[in-house]
Amino acid sequence: MWIMGRLWVSSRRSNNGNVVSLKRELVLFIFVAYISAVFSITIAPVTMSGISEPVKSPVNFLPVIHTYQFYISTLADPSGVSTAYALGNIIGNLLLFIPFGMMLPCISPKFKKLQNIVTTTFFCSFFIEFCQVILGFFDTYRTADIDDIVLNTLSGVIGWLIFTKIVERYFFRTPYSANYLG
Repeated sequence: MWIMGRLWVSSRRSNNGNVVSLKRELVLFIFVAYISAVFSITIAPVTMSGISEPVKSPVNFLPVIHTYQFYISTLADPSGVSTAYALGNIIGNLLLFIPFGMMLPCISPKFKKLQNIVTTTFFCSFFIEFCQVILGFFDTYRTADIDDIVLNTLSGVIGWLIFTKIVERYFFRTPYSANYLG
C-alpha cells in the first residue's frame, strides 16, 4: 500500500514539473517500515522474551529508581536470566529510537534542531507508553514506565548526534534545502 501511494504521489509531482528524489522516497519507505516495527514491538501484546507468562507490574512514574532497583534485585538470580532480561530492557530502550533520531533529519530539515528531535521523540515514546496503559485495561502484560520514555528520548538524541556528527558530514555534503535528499 505504501509503495502504491508513494508512486501515485511521485507521479503527480513529476507531472507538475517537480523533481522526485528516489533517495528521499527510499528513506521515507525505510522510516515507515521502521515505525511499523517499533509499534508492533512495543504496542502489540506479544511476548518476545521467551517468558511464557510475563509478570504484569504497575505503571512506574518514578524515573530511574525503579529500573535501578529491578536491575540490582536481578543480580541475586544465580541463572542470570533475570539480569539478562533487565539489561535487555535497558539496552533495548536505548537502541530503539536511534534510527528515529537519525532518519528524521533526513526526512525534514526542521529536525536538524536538537529541540525538535527531543520533543518529537519524547511525544512518540509517551504515545507508546500511553497505549500500553490503555492496553493494560484489556489484560495485556504491557506496562508503562517513565524510564522507557527517558531512555527512548535519550536514544533519539543519540541517533541525532550520529546523524549530525557522522552521517550528515560524510554522506550529505550539500546544505539543507527544501528537498534535502534531492
